[in-house]
Amino acid sequence: MSWNSFAESLTKNGECSAAAICGLDGGVWAKSPSLNITQQEAMTLVRGFTDSSCLTSGVHVGGVKYMFVRASPDGIVGKKGANGVVCSKSGKCLVVGVVNDKTTIPAANLAVTKMAEYLTETGY
Repeated sequence: MSWNSFAESLTKNGECSAAAICGLDGGVWAKSPSLNITQQEAMTLVRGFTDSSCLTSGVHVGGVKYMFVRASPDGIVGKKGANGVVCSKSGKCLVVGVVNDKTTIPAANLAVTKMAEYLTETGY
């Protein structure tokens, strides 16, 4: 399975409106065509798992600033109106899911977390 297939699986079932998988160095491995996440944004998200102070002024993904809701070693959540972003981390990569008004943060969070857990189990 290609990295694009992993990102597409998060959007195919409707849990996320867009998704990305990035290395812990911020390199973008795969992403939805509509999500223009940058290496700097991904690196800041990775840092946010251990130091949430870098997210308190906003969670930035694809050039969009989301209000910081929470960060823990298990996940990051940001919100902007009916939209949002959820992130989870495996041993070697970051999984990002974007939420629009047709999806929900809890559903996206569950799907992104499960993807990160699966990647951890398979050595990523």
